[in-house]
Amino acid sequence: MSNQKENIIRINRVKEHIEKNVEKELPLAELASIANFSPFHFQRIFKSIVKETPKQYIKRLRLEATAHDIVAKSETSLFEVAIQYGFNSLEAFSRAFKNYYGLSPDRFRKKNDKEKIAILQSKMDSIGQNKINQTSFLSSEIDTELEGLEVKVIKLPPKKLIYISVTLKDIDTVIDGYKRIKQWASARDLINSNTEVFALMRDYPAFTALDKCRFLTCISVKSKPDISGEINYQEIPSRTYATYRINGGIDELVKSVTKFVMQWLPESGFEINHVPAIIIPLDDPITNHPHDISYQFYIALSPK
Repeated sequence: MSNQKENIIRINRVKEHIEKNVEKELPLAELASIANFSPFHFQRIFKSIVKETPKQYIKRLRLEATAHDIVAKSETSLFEVAIQYGFNSLEAFSRAFKNYYGLSPDRFRKKNDKEKIAILQSKMDSIGQNKINQTSFLSSEIDTELEGLEVKVIKLPPKKLIYISVTLKDIDTVIDGYKRIKQWASARDLINSNTEVFALMRDYPAFTALDKCRFLTCISVKSKPDISGEINYQEIPSRTYATYRINGGIDELVKSVTKFVMQWLPESGFEINHVPAIIIPLDDPITNHPHDISYQFYIALSPK
């Protein structure tokens, strides 16, 4: 294995740790130890691969999570949001939020939903990152009824899975992620008639630039296999989800989730449980272009 591939695997381990503990203190020495680098070399290698320093990466994840909560959890106080994501005071949170988004979290909360989304997208555009078609969520369609969006609330059983982490910057990368995870599993006789091919979406594209939206291409397994290379293992407990069908690509996904958050969620008695959404392709995601197939989408819920 090349040094670069080995470095990517090590840095991916660190990213996994950060994502699972983003609300906690994450000392540089601890992160460097996970990657088995000295702190000096860890920072250099992390930035070369992720294009952000560890500190920038952690802060961005925290601020994007707070923006998501402000949009989706209107009843949660800003102080609660700040403390949940590792800011030691409302003042520190407000300063960081304003530096990143250009306005205070209080002013952001008072904006209407379309204005909030426009602000988030404007931030992505201003720093030269990929963004989705704004008409997907700023059009008058958002003000209409949930046409064609038949939402059901169900409870899914637990899942064991292996996955490869990619981003949504390039749709070919997603297809390649499905191919690589399937090839790895097939070579170890892990595929059978009950195997599920699906994805976990860790970031919502309206809040995070596509080149930073974490997307996991997954295959279900009966038990944890011996993991190697870029392959990771995860278990998902049984949870309650809102589910509906989507026809089309990322723009349709964003449009549907925006409608869901703005219209279905406020009257549902639920709030979003901030764990990865599950996306199950209803057609083969390897032989069909992702924009041309249908998906069953699952958003985790918690009672209000």
